[in-house]
Amino acid sequence: MARNRRLILSTPSEVWSLLSDGHRYGEWMTGTQQILAVDPHWPQVGARLRVRVGAGPGPRGHLRRPHL
Repeated sequence: MARNRRLILSTPSEVWSLLSDGHRYGEWMTGTQQILAVDPHWPQVGARLRVRVGAGPGPRGHLRRPHL
């Protein structure tokens, strides 16, 4: 398994602010092409995102529905 390390020069609350905003999912999840829908109670347990993922330009991506 590959491992990467990155030093994050942000406070824990700044990091959580990014991770808990479903509309910003693509800023930290590689391959996200478009955010299609975000449950209003994201990131609570059972909440879902609907996103289009794929590599490169174009509509060839597939839908992913991550949920907690």
